Amino acid sequence: MKFYAISAGHKTGIFTKQQEYTQYTAHFSGVCAKAFATKEAAAAWLDSQKQAGLVSTTPAACSARHSAKRYYAVSRGRKTGIITDTAQYYSYTQGYKGARAKSFSNYRAAKAWLQREQIYQAHEADGAASSLLHTPPYSAALQRRIQLSREVKAYIQTLDAQRILVVDIELTGLLPTDEILQVSIVNGLGQVVYNHYFCPQKITSWDRAMEIHHITPAMVADKPSFQTAVPALTQLFVNAQLIVGYSTMQDISHLHAYGVQFPHAPIYLDIGEAYSFVHTDILHPRTYAKLKTCAAHYGYTDVSWHNSLADTKATQYCFDAMLEDDDALFRLMSF
Repeated sequence: MKFYAISAGHKTGIFTKQQEYTQYTAHFSGVCAKAFATKEAAAAWLDSQKQAGLVSTTPAACSARHSAKRYYAVSRGRKTGIITDTAQYYSYTQGYKGARAKSFSNYRAAKAWLQREQIYQAHEADGAASSLLHTPPYSAALQRRIQLSREVKAYIQTLDAQRILVVDIELTGLLPTDEILQVSIVNGLGQVVYNHYFCPQKITSWDRAMEIHHITPAMVADKPSFQTAVPALTQLFVNAQLIVGYSTMQDISHLHAYGVQFPHAPIYLDIGEAYSFVHTDILHPRTYAKLKTCAAHYGYTDVSWHNSLADTKATQYCFDAMLEDDDALFRLMSF
């Protein structure tokens, strides 16, 4: 049995049912909650939150992840549209039967969601299916995937953001034998926890890859070999609760081939795969979009690309945005 401690949500306290946890945290701006194996541990954490003055049923920031300006898109309510005032948002939706609304970290994502909602509602008014989610033969499989995604996203909200690791690497090329030039990791709060360059031991030039990531042989000539980093990286990853990336398993496989150890557990999330549902509008076959396309969709404006640290920051930004996007379907993978 798990014990869900909620210090910031529609209702606070300790709960044992997943349904209660979802009910009291869904659509709450600044939700703060964690899952524990024992009631005592949950109570101790909740007490520490109380002492810090962080227990509240008023939508507010509980961590750096939720401290930015919010955009509320309302597709069904007393009034519809995109607003930034929390009190106004609740006046439009609370007590309104069938209200539909979502909170976003940027205007572009809020607008995209509202436009989709308007299209779906127009279809419903005409008696047509609102999307392929309700069109055989995809309905059953997609509905299962949607439910799985909701459960995964609810679970992620219970994790320690400092133990969520977003990773990206740069290589001398695309082959399994290519060597690692750079590894960058940020945590779920967007803080850089690792960013180092390495000198290849066998490959001396990588002109084609250099055109993409701009890492020259001169830049890494005095850097250590990747083998010196294996113990530190292993320690980071084995203590992680969630490992996120864009085409995650390719990077993880390459790091593992060079000696880094990873947990054999379902804690790996590929947001490129999740975004494929948004990118293709749930049409088959789904295709992967570039990270740059995904980032632009969610309003990311940083123009620095393809250095692994820049890519990692963009991936973390998209991860946060996709937690709030019902069309981005999450699933956890094992290694």
